Amino acid sequence: MPILMLLCGLILIFQGWRLDPILQFEQLLSFLLIIYLIIKDIIINSVDRDR
Repeated sequence: MPILMLLCGLILIFQGWRLDPILQFEQLLSFLLIIYLIIKDIIINSVDRDR
């Protein structure tokens, strides 16, 4: 996962704002999805450890 996020960041750094705005919006959505899944996984693991 961190490699995927690093790759997305490098694409934005090297391409800058020349990318289509819809592609940037899609990348933002994928980033938010990754963050959501990470937080959900941390919460589920912490609940399972308490049992």
